[in-house]
This record gives sequence, C-alpha cells and structure tokens, in this order.
Amino acid sequence: GCYAEHQDLSGKKFIIPVETSDSFVKLSDNVLKPVIAMTMCQRFFTEVQRDQSLFSLATPSDSKDINLCMQSKGG
Repeated sequence: GCYAEHQDLSGKKFIIPVETSDSFVKLSDNVLKPVIAMTMCQRFFTEVQRDQSLFSLATPSDSKDINLCMQSKGG
C-alpha cells in the first residue's frame, strides 16, 4: 500500500520466495526536495548465481541514477 507518513524499516525483511528474472521490491516516496545525502544499510543473502542489482535509485532525469550491483562469481 501507499503510506502518507515515513516509516522506519529497521529490522524489516523483503523476501522474494521464487526466483524470476524480474522480481523486485519498489519503495516510493513523494520527495519534493532534491536528495543531497543518503545513508543505506543493507544485508542480503542469495543462492542465485547471476549478476544482480541490489539497490537502485531513480531520479526524474535518470532511471538508474545510483545502481549497486553484484556480479556473479563467474562474471
């Protein structure tokens, strides 16, 4: 759902139980001011052996303004 107030996601988990090539979690906020600083703490576990995007931040001018990726061990 969409929430009008900010939420602290500390201790929360996003679990994608079935492997697909396009599974994702989307968090949205109506930010009216430019983002000038950001802190992200992320822990992840995967058994998937392919390149993956772990975090992506889109802006109005760039759909992948910030993109944190993990390469597969063979890649």
